[in-house]
Amino acid sequence: MANLRRYKFFIFSVILYFLNSSFSLLKIQCRIDFEINGLSNEKIVLVSEYSDKQIIIDTISLDVNGKGYYQSEKRLTSGLYMIVFPDSKYFEILINDEEQFFTVSTDTVNLFNNLYIEGADETQLYQRFQLLSMKNDEIKSKSYTDNFNANEYKSFYETYDNFKDSVCTSIPHSLLCKIIRLNEFPKYKPSGTKPSKSSFYDIQKQNINIFYNNIDFNDSRLTNSRLLYDKFNYFFNILLSQNPDTIIKYIDITIDSCSKNENFKRFALSFLINNYRNPKNKNQDKILIHIAENYYLNGKAPSWVNPKFVELLQEKVNFIKPGMIGSIAPDLILQDINNKEIQISKYYGNLTLLFFWSPDCESCTKEIPKINAMYSKYQNKGFTIIAIYVHADKNIWIEYLQKNRNNWINLYDPTRKSNFIKLYNIKETPEFVLLNKNKEILIRDKTIDKINEYLNNTK
Repeated sequence: MANLRRYKFFIFSVILYFLNSSFSLLKIQCRIDFEINGLSNEKIVLVSEYSDKQIIIDTISLDVNGKGYYQSEKRLTSGLYMIVFPDSKYFEILINDEEQFFTVSTDTVNLFNNLYIEGADETQLYQRFQLLSMKNDEIKSKSYTDNFNANEYKSFYETYDNFKDSVCTSIPHSLLCKIIRLNEFPKYKPSGTKPSKSSFYDIQKQNINIFYNNIDFNDSRLTNSRLLYDKFNYFFNILLSQNPDTIIKYIDITIDSCSKNENFKRFALSFLINNYRNPKNKNQDKILIHIAENYYLNGKAPSWVNPKFVELLQEKVNFIKPGMIGSIAPDLILQDINNKEIQISKYYGNLTLLFFWSPDCESCTKEIPKINAMYSKYQNKGFTIIAIYVHADKNIWIEYLQKNRNNWINLYDPTRKSNFIKLYNIKETPEFVLLNKNKEILIRDKTIDKINEYLNNTK
């Protein structure tokens, strides 16, 4: 009887073991097995991509045979991932929501060309797409040399087009199809002649259309790739004319395009505010103000934005806006060399140049001969120069003016009562600000050259 009880207990234990094992296996939602020939007892890292950032998911230990695995009770978010080796070399793999149990094998001799994926069809197709992209880069580099082969060019693009059409016909809603469309490049047609101006604008218009037509702004899976960031970076910083009004136009088009997908909108807004948060020049102040006031300030900030960030952004806008291009120039009450108070707006001409400077600023004094020449040329046409000394030491200022006489209006503010530094956003000298007769700021720059060019082209 005792033996029977022990037997029943043994059977129960075996059943319980298998039930626990099965339950544990059911909890695993993702498993990727790796076999890397040439890596023994090393570690590789699984890294996700978001915008221009890489986020470590896990470190995978390989055994003596180069085998290891990643597994999780949570599925990985669909997107592009990097497998990073100890020597920092890496390759990318695509992971979609449906195929999260597969095997990756390669070696250290040629980790990408010898890469093999088993158990995930879309991941394997992505590897094929990467190989085609590498071939494209190779052909592009040859197109600028005597080694360019027209037949090779034709054959490649036939292969590429067939692959693209096949994927996007058979799995049109797949992440891979969206990435292929995102990666679409204009077909290169060799030409020995420089394109005309109209032809250039036609090409630019075509590329703008490619950008908007080939990005699915409602598919947040695309945000989990460096590729999307690169496309945004190229579009806004290289492809588009850097005229602020042009950039603002396409900022609004972009945000409107992704307005129905909160995750994509978050990516787009984050890219844009980071891209223009620290303007590269005064022309970009207008862009930052537009983004801030239309998408972040006055209660418009999305729920995921940190309130402290909004507060700091408001402070920055308050600092930049009064002196930005296109705004009405703040009026100032300053002092002349005799300590007489002067309201500068009373001396404005048809065009007025505000020159913020200091005698001990070498870059400032280098510009002065150019300023003198420009003033002599245009002073009879209603051109006025108001030079504003930015420091308080009157002796240095007077000594320089006595040795280097000019016919400008020379002023300063020893107590900073006018708050001109903040009102005109003066971070360093020299700073040139050109106003029209309506007191609007036309140009801001660190040298006189752009202003001189503007005056030369103004009738």
